[in-house]
Amino acid sequence: MSYVRYMKQHFETAATAILVLFSVAVAITMIVVSSSRPLSTLEAILFQMLIWLTGLYGSFRLGRSSEMKSAREAIRLHARPAFRRALELYYRLYDLSNEIESLKREGPDHRLDIVQAIVNEQIRTGNSTIEDWRDIVPEDVEDVVSRLSQMENREGDNENGDPN
Repeated sequence: MSYVRYMKQHFETAATAILVLFSVAVAITMIVVSSSRPLSTLEAILFQMLIWLTGLYGSFRLGRSSEMKSAREAIRLHARPAFRRALELYYRLYDLSNEIESLKREGPDHRLDIVQAIVNEQIRTGNSTIEDWRDIVPEDVEDVVSRLSQMENREGDNENGDPN
């Protein structure tokens, strides 16, 4: 999560908490004032409206903030495995494209050009899918991509005879 987004979330949470605390402070003030003298109708209405508006607005914002956090977590639970599958399909298409290129070097075949064009279109779709996932859960996408890169590097090292 970027620092700006992090700070914005915490500022919104703090502002919401301040609104709710302000509502409680006004209620306490109303109790203190009304215990020392009777409130006029106008004072009572103003106190009640102020308490009601700040409490309602603060509760609404707090609920919205917590709902957004819950939604992000629910999406994150399903996004990681779905993104991994999409990325794996993308890598398999890339491997298939490389295999087609090697077959084309063995001998020219017009049918391979057609198959290559189809695979390239699917690779472009895979690229846009990865970017779509990056819009939804950017931190998790970066984490999965870096893990897959590390795994590929290890597999490449093992294929080249490096035991580590």
